[in-house]
Amino acid sequence: MDLKRILVAGLAVGAVLVSAPTWAKDGATYDVKIVCGKGDGRVVAPGQYWTAVNVLNPGQETVRVEATVATALPAFQMGPLSPPKAAELRPDRAMEIDCPSLMKIADAADFLKGYVTLRAPGDLVVVAVYTLADREGKAVSIHTERVPPRAARGCPDLRVREIQRPTWDSDNRQSVIRAVIQNVGTALAPDTLARVIDPSTTQPTGAPYNDVVGTGPIPAGGEVVVTFHLPYWVYNPNAELEVTADYKGTLPECDETNNKATFSERG
Repeated sequence: MDLKRILVAGLAVGAVLVSAPTWAKDGATYDVKIVCGKGDGRVVAPGQYWTAVNVLNPGQETVRVEATVATALPAFQMGPLSPPKAAELRPDRAMEIDCPSLMKIADAADFLKGYVTLRAPGDLVVVAVYTLADREGKAVSIHTERVPPRAARGCPDLRVREIQRPTWDSDNRQSVIRAVIQNVGTALAPDTLARVIDPSTTQPTGAPYNDVVGTGPIPAGGEVVVTFHLPYWVYNPNAELEVTADYKGTLPECDETNNKATFSERG
């Protein structure tokens, strides 16, 4: 079987669709190991190495695929990063990034090893095909590898799940308001400040009465109950309350629009 047939057979086996998360900011990112050129035995075994990166757009819209090459140098040396090279890929169409293209992007002369990083606003099918020829130029091995996307970065996301009905603390002559704050994100939320406001009752300064408390750290998927106090009975005659998680906006969240909830009840 000649090399062309080997490559076709390898792609038929190795081309597996990997479902990638479509990130609102970064899109999908794929890191592909590459080895190209003639090995002289000092870094890799003697022989001729090829890497072919096959990319398919399984979506319904044309996407812009951007590629950068990070060259890996021996002896713990950090190699250079190439400028980006971009191309458009239509729906259900494929392209290949081969060794001549990779070496040109990386400005490599006769040998290149490192990574090519692909970025796109949506999912891709990425399959790397590795072949090796002996010193006589005959193919001796082929390997195909599907390339998964980078894992999505986790982020916290606070929301006020519930504002419980206020109660009266007769000993201290104050209203007690409890609220349940959830972290519906995928990462730990550090300690932030939550605030309750009574927009129907103002202080002598003209500002509405309010109270602020710390939530403490909230793990992903966890929740806490925070307790606020206001120095009067909030049913005067009706209760109107507003609770905001991370009211100062100091915490970067997956969704910045769901931090607030309201409570309203006739007295």
